[in-house]
Amino acid sequence: MFGNVSTSIQNPNGPFKETHWQKHRGKGYDKANHPNKNAPSKVDRKEFKRQKTEYWKNRSLSIVLNRDFHKIFKMNRIKILGILKIL
Repeated sequence: MFGNVSTSIQNPNGPFKETHWQKHRGKGYDKANHPNKNAPSKVDRKEFKRQKTEYWKNRSLSIVLNRDFHKIFKMNRIKILGILKIL
């Protein structure tokens, strides 16, 4: 499971990407992901924190809905297949 959301190439407008922390800040990756590390950030950290919170809320909801959809589909597949035959 991914644990980090970052901006692509430090662009405050995104796109955002999910990465494992080791591929974000780990050895050999930190410099590649933050080429201008000594320059002032273009990212508004307060706004980015808000965006990450919203991102994870939506991502969590997506996972739950997808899981529940498959559970419901599995339980009702015979009914669904019957309906499809009628159509």
